[in-house]
Amino acid sequence: MLSRRHLLVSSIAAVGLGLAPRLRAGEPPVSRPDLPVVDDLRRSGTAWLLSQQQADGRLVPGDRFAVGVTALGTLALCAPGGTLAKQPAITSALGFLRSFRQLDGGFYDPKEGHALYGTALMLQVFAATGSGGKAEIAAARDFLLGQPNHGDDCGFAADATGVPDLHATTAAIDGLVAAGVDPTDARLKAALRFVERCQDRSSGDGREWVTGGGGAVYSPDVRIAGGDHDTSGAAAAQVPVAYGSMTHALIADLIVLGVSPDDERIQAALRWTGQNWTVDRHPGRPAGRAQEGLFGYYAAAAKCFHLLGVSSLATADGRTIDWRNDLAQALRDRAQVQRLPDGSTGVVWRNAADRWGEALPHLTTAYALLTLAWIGET
Repeated sequence: MLSRRHLLVSSIAAVGLGLAPRLRAGEPPVSRPDLPVVDDLRRSGTAWLLSQQQADGRLVPGDRFAVGVTALGTLALCAPGGTLAKQPAITSALGFLRSFRQLDGGFYDPKEGHALYGTALMLQVFAATGSGGKAEIAAARDFLLGQPNHGDDCGFAADATGVPDLHATTAAIDGLVAAGVDPTDARLKAALRFVERCQDRSSGDGREWVTGGGGAVYSPDVRIAGGDHDTSGAAAAQVPVAYGSMTHALIADLIVLGVSPDDERIQAALRWTGQNWTVDRHPGRPAGRAQEGLFGYYAAAAKCFHLLGVSSLATADGRTIDWRNDLAQALRDRAQVQRLPDGSTGVVWRNAADRWGEALPHLTTAYALLTLAWIGET
């Protein structure tokens, strides 16, 4: 079973967040979602995902994103409250993933790339399943640490462009901590500097796009910040714009790397969250593209709030965000019942917006199952 340490922290006591009513250790949530419904969604989603497993162990038909989706799906199946970590389906998935171990220590399909993501996820899978030999884990860890960092930012890049971004950097941080790298390690402290530069928060470092809103952007580098990457304006403007999944990723990264929840960096990001919270769309995404990355946003939000140890947030305009109920309702509303090959039924989640691979239901279902796991955690 995946422990909290394996999902990046050991245990975080309930904390006050400044913008929310202060929570005392052991205080029950403001309200809880209907946990039997959450559990039923997890069981039904698990049944659908397992029904998709191929003879070689992959959790998706075909080759597209097969390594990444199988790794993410394996994490979801072994998440807290799950019981599959030692089951044959997981053993089979591990065998498939291990077949992509490369001589450089990474886990990825050379034809498709995504070496950083595949390796980072595999390190989390090893932690989640209690598998992986010391040499195997060390080689994958060293592969991640050997990825090029550029300039003073010291973030991680998703591809051969070598330009770092917050999504790739978060994946690398998660993988390295899962592999046992101490959050105080100088190389993770260097990554922290990049994470900080992704926040829309003035720090006197000359980032002209900063407005002080407190959210987080995909990258502070204008070469990849605009156009198809995440702006609300013309591609030529190349202006980074904050959006939901990156803001939640930033908060989680800061917590994992030892920043106190009372720190102004986290407080500023939470103020952005309070002002923009919704589960109907991905906040901060441009007009006409608000469904892009929706399920990844759900998972990032659930992980973030769980790591913070909070049940609710109070916004400046007097609303109360009950994240568990909001996310549980969103996933219940979006669950699609499907007949399985054995005659039983399961549920699947789909996103019509094919951005970041989310038109692939195996990916969105894995995100949904991870979100439900965080919701069900106390």
